[in-house]
Amino acid sequence: MFFALFCFFCCWQVFLCLEVSENHDFSFKRIFFFLLFFSLYMFVLVNEVYEKLGDQLIIIVIYFFISIVLLAFAFVRKEFVCYKSYVLVFLGLLFFVISESMLVVKLYGNSFAFDGPTLLVLYELGQYLFILGVLEEVLIKPVEID
Repeated sequence: MFFALFCFFCCWQVFLCLEVSENHDFSFKRIFFFLLFFSLYMFVLVNEVYEKLGDQLIIIVIYFFISIVLLAFAFVRKEFVCYKSYVLVFLGLLFFVISESMLVVKLYGNSFAFDGPTLLVLYELGQYLFILGVLEEVLIKPVEID
């Protein structure tokens, strides 16, 4: 059951990646430092709960990797969509990644005060902002500089 649920969430995030990255040409230079920062964030987070992960280590790393790629696609779409959509989608996905991080710490690390309500609010707010951002999306053509 756990594996089926994991596959469902990974497929859902891959579809979100496809939605966010649709019809855009991205420069790797633009996202290099972004990916580096969030890869270090993922490393620190996994290192914090490493001992309790056990055989679920690979599953957690894959899930966080997909989340970081999704966040990177949202980050580089600034030049291609209206500002309101960019901010809503990026903040929504950032809240989503923070809630995922809190969930991992809650399940495999140390609990903290108000972790349940905070996790739910961030997760739902992230989903809400993401959907609002997609609905507000207006594609713009970037200006080419000669």
